[in-house]
Amino acid sequence: MAKMQDAPDPASPLDRSQIQTIADAIAKGIVQAGNETGPIKQIPVTRYRNRTIYNPEGLLVFQRPKFTRDYYQNGKLISVDIVTPADIAILEKLKAGRYLNRLVEVVEREAEGSEMRSLEVRYPSATNDQRIAAAKVFTSFTELLRKILNEQEMQAEAKAS
Repeated sequence: MAKMQDAPDPASPLDRSQIQTIADAIAKGIVQAGNETGPIKQIPVTRYRNRTIYNPEGLLVFQRPKFTRDYYQNGKLISVDIVTPADIAILEKLKAGRYLNRLVEVVEREAEGSEMRSLEVRYPSATNDQRIAAAKVFTSFTELLRKILNEQEMQAEAKAS
């Protein structure tokens, strides 16, 4: 029967030849992995598409849709950088009114000192109870916008018939 080699004692230091053998094996593995994947593809800055949850298509800044007016959510200005193009399209369609059993109010107003009108989406969120009540109706700003738009469309259909 073959004699098993004793495993080296982890407490004993390695000599230079063992360290060099380990280093060579690691270096060979890194080189082999690099050869298998190929060189890193260089993308010029002008062609780079930064895809995020707010920009899933990777549109460049000048290609992204812009707001035609200022939008606010509970008094805070909404930045075009943190909403998706689909949300921007929905925001552009919103009209003033009360929605979702009067939980949400959409207010359109003239901004002082500005030629651009603004639109604010308001809902109670000062206390935990109010936030929980709102979370039972919508869980994200995108969902809130879609529900408001659906309700607007239903109201328009009801008026038309």
